[in-house]
Amino acid sequence: MPERFTIFKDTDKQGNEIYYVGIEITVAGHALKCPLSEGCTSPEMLGSTIALLQHELEELKQKFKSWISPGQRSEGLDFPPGTPPEKIWNTLSEIKNEESFVDGFNSLSEEQRKDVAEYVLTHCNVFSGKAAVFSARYNSKSGLME
Repeated sequence: MPERFTIFKDTDKQGNEIYYVGIEITVAGHALKCPLSEGCTSPEMLGSTIALLQHELEELKQKFKSWISPGQRSEGLDFPPGTPPEKIWNTLSEIKNEESFVDGFNSLSEEQRKDVAEYVLTHCNVFSGKAAVFSARYNSKSGLME
């Protein structure tokens, strides 16, 4: 399989080298360079750009996991330590199936569950949507949804 990502090199009007992270698509024998990043003028900037793209891909993976039906789900949601509770809640609240939603919450680390619970109970309307489901099923003693 060909490499999906590549780094393009260009030169600006002042003669400085600029690097882009991108993909190269070939259609009907013609190659098309598609940058996925802004131009980077230093190795440090390029490294930061690659790290940002990796983070965005991880977020995309988490979003996909929330769409998987319960029978297909083989693992819980995996948010890195320090992920803001609002971001975790936004992902959880997109899960349509209630049992998958509960399983997703319960698969979080104890600290993440505590932070998300605090966020939901202090920032969300617990009378509608997923926050209502959360408030009805959350057990503050165990820190789990039942």
